[in-house]
Amino acid sequence: MNKKNDINSKLFLIFYNSLCRDSFINETNLYELGLSIGSKLVNDFCATNYILTKITTDKEINEFINKFFNQYLDLNETVIITDNFIDLSESMLVTYGKEKGVDLFAGILQSIFKIIYNDSIKFVRKNYTIQIIK
Repeated sequence: MNKKNDINSKLFLIFYNSLCRDSFINETNLYELGLSIGSKLVNDFCATNYILTKITTDKEINEFINKFFNQYLDLNETVIITDNFIDLSESMLVTYGKEKGVDLFAGILQSIFKIIYNDSIKFVRKNYTIQIIK
């Protein structure tokens, strides 16, 4: 990763973490919180907007999601995406709180992808996975 991408990733992570910290205080529904955070990421972090406008295929959706989890959210394990399911192992959710963490991520992805797919793509939690419904 070059220095510019590394700096952008760190800035994104700081921005994301501050949104989570500020929002967790008054929010009990983590899916709704995820929708709110995703919307703020799209509106306030223009790099996400720029990347999303370039996505045109399912393969590119999978690549973006993988980069989002691994690069921006600093989760070190590879996110496995198969048959429209995003597999989040239990160990990846230690920081975010197991199934509720999956709700949070599903909401974030729903909000982020809404800008290019409107409501034609859904991200729904199924235990420790997120199902992508197209």
